[in-house]
This record gives sequence, structure tokens and C-alpha cells, in this order.
Amino acid sequence: MQTARTRRAVFLTVIGWIFICVGAITIPVSFISSLMFLAKSHGTANASFWGALAVIGGPPATLIAGIGLLRRWRWAYGYAVVLLIVVAAYNVVPLIVGSTPERSTVSPDGVIHTVLATNVDYPFHLLVIAICVGVLAKLLAPATRAEFSHRPEA
Repeated sequence: MQTARTRRAVFLTVIGWIFICVGAITIPVSFISSLMFLAKSHGTANASFWGALAVIGGPPATLIAGIGLLRRWRWAYGYAVVLLIVVAAYNVVPLIVGSTPERSTVSPDGVIHTVLATNVDYPFHLLVIAICVGVLAKLLAPATRAEFSHRPEA
């Protein structure tokens, strides 16, 4: 008879540790960004609510979700699925929109603002999309979902 420890998917453990590492590495950026936001820094003047939420709240949530994946918590599974869908969609947008030309504007106080041209890095975006779709396919497989079917222990 197999123990509960040997039935745990290695894939989920690896994904959990990846989430923990990514969350831990990006938490300093989250912390500094939150300080900039609180100080009303010029760097946050054009920040949107959703952008700030992703930069400030995303890293700690990803770190905690990584721990949740290791413990097979259902909400962490849901977070991982939603995060991968958002990352894939975020990388589809540049493929649809394409490159943007350089443009300059003059503000009312006479300062010239230049937005540089952007080029789409098609191989990079396609690689990220392929990784997200592959991991999503594995996460949505019945055997993987079955590991999250039990109620978390107290």
C-alpha cells in the first residue's frame, strides 16, 4: 500500500517551489514599489490600480500560493490556474497589437516627452505562451486536480 507521501505528484511540488522562488525573488520589488507608492514618487504617478495591485500584491500572493501548492490547498490551485491564464493572455496582447512607432508630445509646460518605438519579441512571447499552456494542461489534468479534491487539514 502506498503512503500519501508517495502519491503526491512531483510536478505539483516543482511548480510549488517555482512559485515560492519567484515570489521570494520579487518581494523586494513589491516592497520598494509600495514605499514609492506611499511616498507618491514620480515613478508611480501614472500607475494604474491593477498594475499596482499586480506589482505590490502579486509577489507575496505568489509566495503564499507556492506554499499552498506544496500543501495541496484548493485556493492555491485556483490561483495558479488564474495566474497562468493571465500571464498567457498578457503575452498574447503584444502579438495582436504589434510594434508601436516612436512618438513625441509637448506638455503644457513645454517639456518634450518621447515614447520610444517598441518591437515585439515574437519568439519570447510565443515561448511564454507555450509554457503557460503546457503547465495549464498538466494542472487541469484529472490526476493533478484529484490531489486538490480533499479538504485542507487544520
